[in-house]
Amino acid sequence: EGVIQAPYDAVVPSQCVNRASRRRSVAAAGARARLPDHRPSYAFRKGSGMLVGTWNLENLMLPRSGDGAPRTEAEYEAKVEALASVITALDPALLGVQEVKQEETLADLAKATGGQWHIALSRHADRRGIRVGFLSRTPLRIRRDTHVFADLLRPVQGDDGTEPDAHDRETSRGFLAVETDTTDGVLQVAVAHLKSKLLS
Repeated sequence: EGVIQAPYDAVVPSQCVNRASRRRSVAAAGARARLPDHRPSYAFRKGSGMLVGTWNLENLMLPRSGDGAPRTEAEYEAKVEALASVITALDPALLGVQEVKQEETLADLAKATGGQWHIALSRHADRRGIRVGFLSRTPLRIRRDTHVFADLLRPVQGDDGTEPDAHDRETSRGFLAVETDTTDGVLQVAVAHLKSKLLS
């Protein structure tokens, strides 16, 4: 489809995304540049907006690209604008997100929100292709991107008296852990998308 994939922790300047086609231009590949890590370009300010947040974006995907996707370009545009208006009002420095399919949809959301954003997106998607990620005002470094439970963590327990299946030792969606530099030091955060009926 001619999509130029940026590294998952790359800076995606808003001018590098074509909102009409939702495809990044070839020129964008050379336009991406990471800001110096030693001095964040966006201060984690106390009392000014939200520092860290998380939000399930509910099927942020291109039109007609899967179950739950917008049916038309107009519906997609309206969804992106509605999400952007809330993010703009909250003004988070770092936002963990769930239910993102294509990377360009997250880039579209960053552009609609305004300013410069850094994007990280997990490589581990579920059967529908949705995954977790981050939008950040400061550069991100990925610490861990996995869908496997830690060795000492028990697998998901189904019925009493039965041994968990092999697939119960991993999640259907990835866990993504990142770190970023702030004026107060390094901040480490993780985002996950747990099943709503996991404990029912």
